[in-house]
Amino acid sequence: MTTTDRASKDRPEPAHRPGSQAERSMRTRQRILDAAHAVFVREGFAGAKIEHIAEAANTNKRLVYHHFGGKDELFRTVLETAYAAMRQAEQGLGLDLLAPRDAVDRLIRFTWTYYLEHEDFISLVATENLYKAEHIAASEHLPRLRSSLVELIRDIVRRGEASGEFRPGIDPVQLWISIAAMCWFSVANKHTIAATFGPAAANPAIGADRLAHILSMVHAFLAPVADKPAPSDAMPT
Repeated sequence: MTTTDRASKDRPEPAHRPGSQAERSMRTRQRILDAAHAVFVREGFAGAKIEHIAEAANTNKRLVYHHFGGKDELFRTVLETAYAAMRQAEQGLGLDLLAPRDAVDRLIRFTWTYYLEHEDFISLVATENLYKAEHIAASEHLPRLRSSLVELIRDIVRRGEASGEFRPGIDPVQLWISIAAMCWFSVANKHTIAATFGPAAANPAIGADRLAHILSMVHAFLAPVADKPAPSDAMPT
């Protein structure tokens, strides 16, 4: 055996690293993004540190900065990803295949359930509101996501007005804000609701009455004027 052969035999073989460099880079980026999501939910934007995120992602700060530039861009990407996940789920509801009122009901039930199952989303958005939406205001992707939601609801409203199920003149953006607000409030404020009105009123997981109330309020808002009960002139006793 020659000296060269012996040196080659004694040299440790490189560790097996499956996939191309681009694939490994994408996996690292996704690990950082997943870790950042968890850290921002747990610690907020101010409390989150790049070193905490790097540690949680099993990588180093240099790679975090390489992929995302800094904490602001990383938080914006986390928000964009969270919004995109909800918009994608909404697009998969098949609302265009349903009668308008059924479509609205499905959207309300979906929104209610989504917030229940994704309280991390509520935490992220609450944090962003503390910063006056400065991160998502700079996003190039969120306007497209917003447009897809507005068009989805606008289509339901148009069909409902055309069929006579809904009254004319409904603003799809205002409709969505009202639906989201009623569903959001019950989940985001469950602790203060419990302290004020008792645990039963605050537990969205068993809040079938609350969901029914939201549905009935939206139905009343959408109903043609002729279908609405006339206001009573009688004074309460």
